[in-house]
Amino acid sequence: MYQAGFFGRMFICVEWFSYIIYLNFLWVLFTLVGLLVFGIFPSTTAMFAVTRKWVNGERDISIWAVFWRTYVSCFWKINLLGSIFVGSGVVIFADFFFLRSTHSLLGHWIHLGLLPVMIVYFVTLLYIFPVYVHYDTKTFQYLRNSFVIGLRQPLQTLALLLILYVFFSVIRGIVPFFCISTMSVLIMWIANRGFRKFPTSKQTEL
Repeated sequence: MYQAGFFGRMFICVEWFSYIIYLNFLWVLFTLVGLLVFGIFPSTTAMFAVTRKWVNGERDISIWAVFWRTYVSCFWKINLLGSIFVGSGVVIFADFFFLRSTHSLLGHWIHLGLLPVMIVYFVTLLYIFPVYVHYDTKTFQYLRNSFVIGLRQPLQTLALLLILYVFFSVIRGIVPFFCISTMSVLIMWIANRGFRKFPTSKQTEL
């Protein structure tokens, strides 16, 4: 039982800080286990599976058990989804920077037309992991749901993008220690609010 008062609150803060660091350590470790390319998507999904339980009030879970079970079970499916993201991202950004360097009027307009495509891409990427651990559905349905949830709460999505910018540009020196797992908590918390507004009658929650 926690102590009451200042020391009790301090103990809770230190305990949760250690959980955040431990989860971040697992994320780094299993990203490396998968040789980066094959590890980053499963380890990120496993991290969100843990933070989803925290956000939903399940505080006494075994972090290792949830992380490992999710990592193994989703390895191939999430890497397939990740390959779609990586491939489409390479095409979008290669076209964007190529067209920006051209001086033709047509290239200029196509370049501007890619801006909303990039916004869709970033919003979908922002919510894809919370959606994956929350729903059990078809591959392309994950993509659709991620974008719709981000679109239905634009202020929260903009706030998340701003927070991401601050984390990764202003205080990047401490990112390897706990920022990744901290961001997963924030993203999962906001995404969880969006889940309540999104129809789920034809979907099965994980």
